[in-house]
Amino acid sequence: MKVMISQPRYLPHPMYLKRIKEADLLVLMDDTQRVQRGYENRNLMRVSPDKDAWLTVPVISSNRCLIKDAVVGGYVTDHFRKVRDWYGVKGWPKPLSAHFGEPQLPMYMDELKQRLTAAMNYYGIDTPVVIQSSLGHFSTKGKELIVEIAKKVGADTYLSGISCYDYGLDERFMQEHGITLEIDKYGGEIEDGAGAMYGWLHYELTGASNRVAAYLR
Repeated sequence: MKVMISQPRYLPHPMYLKRIKEADLLVLMDDTQRVQRGYENRNLMRVSPDKDAWLTVPVISSNRCLIKDAVVGGYVTDHFRKVRDWYGVKGWPKPLSAHFGEPQLPMYMDELKQRLTAAMNYYGIDTPVVIQSSLGHFSTKGKELIVEIAKKVGADTYLSGISCYDYGLDERFMQEHGITLEIDKYGGEIEDGAGAMYGWLHYELTGASNRVAAYLR
């Protein structure tokens, strides 16, 4: 069984969605501290042909709180208005309906999971999603925690991007624990030449939906 273990992502790049599709199970980590200035609660969108901007889910809890304890500030109406203005969108097209269709939830983890599963549903990705804290107590941290979670769910393969190497999680380490590490190497198949890793809505609203669909097929 192949598992993907990750902290949540807001408006994830299609690369992240492809990884979810290739996994048998996605475990979203919530019993860990939030990542500051990463892609956990924000992603890039295009403001103009030569300018990008972040769409960020505001958090009104302490920066040091755990993901499972964080509370979200109001943002959905603001994000909807910005996306429509930036991309010149009229009406209520399917991508915006998929992302903004549900009312905002108060808890950070619940809200990010809701927006992530909306993106998954939009692309027909039916990989089961579970929250780390629902699996019980874990006694380790760092790369050892990845192993502990994988074993808890009965996985024999861990699917990750190349960033796992940054914190010492490599093939040898996973093999020592009886788990195969599978690296998903993204080759820029759907990029538009700008080099930025935009949220999936960007590609849907800029005429790249066919390339995204082919990439996720």
